Amino acid sequence: MICSIEFFRTEFWNRQVQNVFKKYNVTLYALRGPLKASLAEYGVKRVKERIYKFITYQKDYGIKNPTRYVDDLDDLILGLNRSVNRSTGLAPIDINFSNQHLVVAKVYGSKLYDYLRKNKNPKLKPGTVVRVSLLR
Repeated sequence: MICSIEFFRTEFWNRQVQNVFKKYNVTLYALRGPLKASLAEYGVKRVKERIYKFITYQKDYGIKNPTRYVDDLDDLILGLNRSVNRSTGLAPIDINFSNQHLVVAKVYGSKLYDYLRKNKNPKLKPGTVVRVSLLR
């Protein structure tokens, strides 16, 4: 089974998309809470910026096919992974399980810890049927 985690957006909840998800056995989850997609969206933005800079550089120096960046994508991503991120203060390649709590504290601050402390003891047990309102 393939699981897709989506931050609550409406374009994935229409009937046509749901039919495609059923066909390919994709489970869609909607997340709400203090953790948002901002870091993931920022990462996508950084990758796009690097690709655009690469293409511009190739155009400026007269490379034959300036839009062909797929062959150099590994180098572009490696460069991103080695550069320091302004929100975490570390390069992504330097983040590991031993320092993850420092990164989470720097990015989310006490908001995340308050959320986790508040929801430490769940009210419901696994398998409990609940009613969820998608329109808020």
